Amino acid sequence: MDLRRFYEEQLELIRKGDASELVNQHYHPEAALVTPERVVKGHSALKEMFRTYLPSLGNSLISTETFVADGKVCLIEAEIKQGAQSRRVYDVFVLEEDRIIYHFAGVFR
Repeated sequence: MDLRRFYEEQLELIRKGDASELVNQHYHPEAALVTPERVVKGHSALKEMFRTYLPSLGNSLISTETFVADGKVCLIEAEIKQGAQSRRVYDVFVLEEDRIIYHFAGVFR
């Protein structure tokens, strides 16, 4: 699997703003998203979380600063710009059956 292409598809699904489509296409049914604030498990909970998160991105510009892939794992560092504000974020995807089984994410402080 081409993880760079998978990541680009992930960004496009985020831009579309459809939480159900994002989760159904890219997340394993038993996926877990782990952040410093919480752990979200399974399609139903992921869809609910993304339904809240995706609108908060609005028309943000996401610039990928680092992309490292090996096998079924990739690490991404990016900057999200919303008007004059920006924040640096990180994501790690671990894939199983060509979908994300573990997604670790956070904001650099």
